[in-house]
Amino acid sequence: MTTYTVAPGEYRVSDQSSVILKTLLGSCVAVCLYDERVHVFGMNHFLLALDKYHQQSSVSGRYGIHAMELLINAMLKRGAEKKRMKAKVFGGANVLNQIGQQHFNIGQANVEFAFDFLQQEAIPVSSHDVGGENGRTILFDGSDLGVYVRLIDGRQQAQLLVEDESQWLSRQQQQQQRQPAGTVVFWDD
Repeated sequence: MTTYTVAPGEYRVSDQSSVILKTLLGSCVAVCLYDERVHVFGMNHFLLALDKYHQQSSVSGRYGIHAMELLINAMLKRGAEKKRMKAKVFGGANVLNQIGQQHFNIGQANVEFAFDFLQQEAIPVSSHDVGGENGRTILFDGSDLGVYVRLIDGRQQAQLLVEDESQWLSRQQQQQQRQPAGTVVFWDD
């Protein structure tokens, strides 16, 4: 088995039964999509959902929409068909509340975005484990298309997760400040 870690802002797609996709989630959400017929599966990992959360997060909230489109398009390139895709949704914990920081609940906003997006795209959700105050480690196993979840408990682990998400958010803010308004950014798959 080969395990690939999907970090915040990333996605990965495979058609190999010997692949496991792994990620660590706090307030982030991972959507696991799969097409059983052609055995194509993939996972994304996003921290922010939509523009309507921009004021609360101080970072362009378009990330979730981009993460979903990139994942779907990569699966289509591997032979999946959107009408056969199913989803599993994980994450969206309120980990900052666990360490006593009351604020806008990014996790809840991410979960709402994921379910709304999937409903609009007519992609059924076959399972989910979202919300709460604990982070999760998830494994998307290509051999059976199952997702295995381990909750992260304990203040120390939660603190590490919060620090990781805070560092990522800070890097995104700095990157956005360096790009003048109206800048077009190109990227490759």
